[in-house]
Amino acid sequence: METQGKISYLTVLKQTNIRRLLISSVINRFGDCVDAIAFTWLVYQITGSATWTAVIFAMNQLPGVVLLPFAGAWVESRNKKKIIVYTDFIRGLIIAGFVCLFFLGKANPYLMILFTVLITTVESINQPAESAFVRELVCREYYPTVQSLRMVAGQMATIMSTASAGVIIAKLGVNVAMLIDVATFYICGFIILFIQYQQREFDDESINEQSYMTKLAEGLKYIKRKKMVIYLCVVAVAYNFFLSPYNCLLTPHIIDFYKRDADFQSFCLSWNWTAAIVGSLIVAKVAKKYRFKIVNAISGVFIGAALVLFAIGGSVGVGRLSPFVFALTSMVLIGTFGSITSGVLNIEFATNVEQDYVARVSSVFNAFACASMPIGSGIVSLFTLKFNSLQIIEFSGIACGMFFGGLLVLAYIEKNKEKNYATSITREYQIMQKENGVNSGAVG
Repeated sequence: METQGKISYLTVLKQTNIRRLLISSVINRFGDCVDAIAFTWLVYQITGSATWTAVIFAMNQLPGVVLLPFAGAWVESRNKKKIIVYTDFIRGLIIAGFVCLFFLGKANPYLMILFTVLITTVESINQPAESAFVRELVCREYYPTVQSLRMVAGQMATIMSTASAGVIIAKLGVNVAMLIDVATFYICGFIILFIQYQQREFDDESINEQSYMTKLAEGLKYIKRKKMVIYLCVVAVAYNFFLSPYNCLLTPHIIDFYKRDADFQSFCLSWNWTAAIVGSLIVAKVAKKYRFKIVNAISGVFIGAALVLFAIGGSVGVGRLSPFVFALTSMVLIGTFGSITSGVLNIEFATNVEQDYVARVSSVFNAFACASMPIGSGIVSLFTLKFNSLQIIEFSGIACGMFFGGLLVLAYIEKNKEKNYATSITREYQIMQKENGVNSGAVG
């Protein structure tokens, strides 16, 4: 078997299953991005209210937070491929139903909430199944490279969909954009259907006999005793929390402080996505060469600095180019280090979680990550009553830098302790060998 150092992108792309998985990822991301843009326009078109938009966004997150931990335990012992295919088809059917109601003029905010909850509920089953499916499909040695490729493919699909979504909505209408999303679900479902897959047996055969509640309880106990998994959850929550002001206030900040319009925002985001592709390409090498905790902490510090740069960039009057320099620098840093963090986090998760627990643990992990977004958004909305976007984003950047700076210090302390321990063990071994040599010489 090839070692990790010899595994290239070309090597993994020669495998039919992995090619199908990557194609499915691209189509899925394309559809999700088109849907996200189209649905945002649709919400405002139907409601005409920013308040309804916020409510529907919150309802889009809430079911996942509640259901994901339970869905993971249910998925664990079932055929992951079938679950992915069924949930893709069901999501397509739900969105098609909503488009029909919209076309007939029956759509209203309450129906939008209902359909949002239904979609998120199905996604709560799909997510842990997909996480476990990829782990079962891809061997351990190939996983970092495959994860890197999936991220690159996803970023490229994001760029393509964002660039085309506006044209689709403007020329063909928002209902056609939603139907394109429906089509992507069915295409992805059929691609997954043709992936060669055999459901694996549990390493621990007793898990097959466990009840649903026992599996759920055992999954939570497993997380509790795995310190690295807890660390990963904390890190994911921290990143989403510190980036909440940036995500919520990006447009208002560009308008109020950079004095620019949507074209400038699109220009900035295009640099962000391009940098994310670069970050995705080097994820596998970074994960192989450096410790996760150090990579994660350094990335957090740079993202914190990027948030501060973005915050103050619009108010720095040092020539006409200075806002562009500040904004683009911050976008490149966020795109690059955010992508690296996401990649190494997923690789570390796959490395530290035993296969028998992947669905359960990934569902809890995703629930924590999802919960931090609406909480962060809620806190940001409260802060906007007293502070402006510059102050809020700048504060979040400073807090992010300090938090991950502290983690960086702890990571280096841990590294030095391990190094000193290894050195002391080596010295003791050398002394013992030397003493044994002297004694054997005396006996001789």
